[in-house]
Amino acid sequence: TAGKKCTVCGEVTVAQEEIPALGHTEEDVAGKDATCTEKGLTAGKKCTVCGEVTVAQEEIPALGHSWENGSCTVCGQKEVPAEINGYTVSLGGEIGVNFYLTLTDKAAADAETRVDFTLPNGTVQSVSIADAVKTDNGYVFTCGVAAKEMTAVIKGQLFTSTGASSDVFKCCVKDYAEKILDGTEQEYIDAQPLVKAMLNYGAAAQMYFDYNTDNLANDILSEADKVVADADFADYGYAITGKEEGVTYYGSRLTLEDETLIKHYFYITTDVIPEITVNGEKVEAEKKGDLYEVVIDGIVAQDLDEKYELKIGGLTLDYNAFSYGKLAAQGEDAMLINVMNALYAYNQVANQY
Repeated sequence: TAGKKCTVCGEVTVAQEEIPALGHTEEDVAGKDATCTEKGLTAGKKCTVCGEVTVAQEEIPALGHSWENGSCTVCGQKEVPAEINGYTVSLGGEIGVNFYLTLTDKAAADAETRVDFTLPNGTVQSVSIADAVKTDNGYVFTCGVAAKEMTAVIKGQLFTSTGASSDVFKCCVKDYAEKILDGTEQEYIDAQPLVKAMLNYGAAAQMYFDYNTDNLANDILSEADKVVADADFADYGYAITGKEEGVTYYGSRLTLEDETLIKHYFYITTDVIPEITVNGEKVEAEKKGDLYEVVIDGIVAQDLDEKYELKIGGLTLDYNAFSYGKLAAQGEDAMLINVMNALYAYNQVANQY
């Protein structure tokens, strides 16, 4: 209470009396529910008079999403299992686009994670995570591109076993090639001759197959760089030696996909097909009408001039991609000759790259 004292001697004339503490007057402080991505708080209390916190609030951890069928059952957010970091184009071997993706831990651990590539003809090519390559810049999923499709847009999308999917990502070989041609760094400069040869090959394939000819792969090159010299296929004939009863060589052809395929055809009239090998490794023949087809695949650009020895029993066929080129050069199909000339030039530059 209030009191009094003498101002001269200091004697207390009216003593002060103690008043008991009033105690806090509490009010509630509302809590906050945790969500899938944000932390929450418990309810608390504080004094309305002095503001002192009488019951402290405690942090509630974020709940995390509960994914099912590609979305969260709590908040409805779509599950995004991957993000695109960028893409490159394979130059020295098979023609292909390489997408670099950052995956969530869940997607990376999912054995059923895959990327579906939608090709220009509408077909879908699936690449499993087991076939992807893990790098410091993410998981690399590769899609092969046929020579004639270098100007077409390739679309990809990642899917997981839970139904989650990434955004659709897109690329085009020609667009990436243009980036290399415009580059001034040494690695780009080194790759430019190969890129030019690849684009000329793509344009020749477009003309041959009459595919998207209004947007040729090499139309970003100078007129001088578009010139492809005539190839000399004189040393690339094929040879057949030996023989096998009931086996007759019919012919061969090339398939110009992301890699070059050699397809050989034989008449085989025996009940039991003789053992077939390519460069010593056993392969199988597939029945195609009256003929049997033997496919040699995996022929990348720098190996186009390599000879393959195919044996069916005692019959041996020595052949390479340019054996077909030699036959084409003897014909009158100008566009096929142009394709083979461009393919030869591509091989020569790839060997130097």
